[in-house]
Amino acid sequence: MPYRPVIAVVLVIILFGAGWVTSRPRGSEPEQIRRLLLQAQDAARAKNISGCLSCLSSNYKGAGGSRDEIRLFLLSVFRDTGTVDVVVNEPTIKVTGETATAETHVNITVRAPKGSGNTSYSSDVTLEFCKEEHKRYFIFPVREWRISSARLKTGIGNLF
Repeated sequence: MPYRPVIAVVLVIILFGAGWVTSRPRGSEPEQIRRLLLQAQDAARAKNISGCLSCLSSNYKGAGGSRDEIRLFLLSVFRDTGTVDVVVNEPTIKVTGETATAETHVNITVRAPKGSGNTSYSSDVTLEFCKEEHKRYFIFPVREWRISSARLKTGIGNLF
């Protein structure tokens, strides 16, 4: 019986160690940014508002307004459309310490429900990124890339 507390302590240490190891960022800085863009693309295709917003910095300012304005915009677009297809081309990424810039081309096709038409948008986009601290699994602090601003160069300014 005296081994129960020791076993419990060892299990807790193992669980915390495994959580810490799995919460560490994987890959180079540009690879992490590419994964974030894929995550945003997949969330938009799935019409997952929280998934889209998780890619934005809490201090986002840029195309579409603030983070709260983007949330309201996504609510209305996802509610009123059949499907959303987003294609983010391979970005050119430049990392400088805790900030980064990516330039890419984005195509968005919004299909109306019941096949009543498509609307397509296309633009060159410059994205600014910053590293933000948050909790993974509500326990482990991690610093991950988030989109802090976006500038549209052509084409989809009327989307917002």
